[in-house]
Amino acid sequence: MLTQKLAREIVPLETTREASRSDCGRRDITERRNDSNAKRDAIALERLDIICAPQPCDREPMRTRAQWKSLGYRVPTKAKPADIEWYTVPGYRSVERERHLFSRAQVYAIDLATAEKRAASAAKALATRIANMEAAMETVDLTIVAGKTRDQIYDLAFATHGGNYQGRVGDFHWSNRAARNAIRHNLTSYEQLWARINRGPTASEAYSILRRRVDELVDATYPQYAEGAPEVN
Repeated sequence: MLTQKLAREIVPLETTREASRSDCGRRDITERRNDSNAKRDAIALERLDIICAPQPCDREPMRTRAQWKSLGYRVPTKAKPADIEWYTVPGYRSVERERHLFSRAQVYAIDLATAEKRAASAAKALATRIANMEAAMETVDLTIVAGKTRDQIYDLAFATHGGNYQGRVGDFHWSNRAARNAIRHNLTSYEQLWARINRGPTASEAYSILRRRVDELVDATYPQYAEGAPEVN
């Protein structure tokens, strides 16, 4: 009888323990699910913030200090750039420079009454400057030193790495292209004229005009190195 009574008391106790363990397991699973859901919700919200966050280009494109100043705004002296844009210097495929950009939220108006007028004037002045640079490169006189021998041009190309002064020079390889580069940079007025124009994006077309005219002059003066000619030895 006593054994049966103890058995009846032990069975509910074991059942209670199993139930307790089961409840704990369910709580652990629930907590883990809650944590997982919370993390998933946080990630979703973060992604939503990124997607919905107003981009600078939605409000107004970011500009340099000089560009903001020309529009009637000023960037505080200690302001850190909102973004850094890298651009390739025209004529040097491997030469890059950085441009510091500032958002509209970082600047303040110098004179609100004239800011709009300044913006229109700046845009007009920029267009005039670009047109003037392009016209100048179309009409400026070009000079070239003719009569150089193959050995002289080779030595010049080797000494200047084909005229690639500022880029990643790498190993020197003698070719028609190396000869043309050396002639362009050292025997023409290319470098002097290049210094007269802005090397940024506003001068991209003016540079293309200058480069085209100089290359035509080089090909006419030294046709043995022209593009498409048999490679030199």
